[in-house]
Amino acid sequence: MFSLRTLACIIGFVISQTGAYLCLRFASQRTGAQLYGMFLLGTSIGFASPVCLTLALRNANPNLIYAFCIGGAFFVLQFASSIVFRQPLSGIQWTGICIIGIGLVLVQLKSVGIG
Repeated sequence: MFSLRTLACIIGFVISQTGAYLCLRFASQRTGAQLYGMFLLGTSIGFASPVCLTLALRNANPNLIYAFCIGGAFFVLQFASSIVFRQPLSGIQWTGICIIGIGLVLVQLKSVGIG
């Protein structure tokens, strides 16, 4: 299982990646100063993700950290973008999100001695 510090770093990565991607999407819809402002905000928020990833890698198996950071960020981003941009998810997209969630659970099972 992850230590509290490692878990905080994983959550920090997920939040910063999701925030950065959402800001960059907003930037793509703007022009002029708003475009540059949203771009700078997105890249500033995104700066935390490699820092969190590096700190998380210090204390746990890299296979687990990469799976939870990158898979978790993708998992959360799908929900967030669906809500923020009001784009409903299709049945096949929900299936894909569920498969990613199941994969994250299965990756964790190996680390606790199951499998």
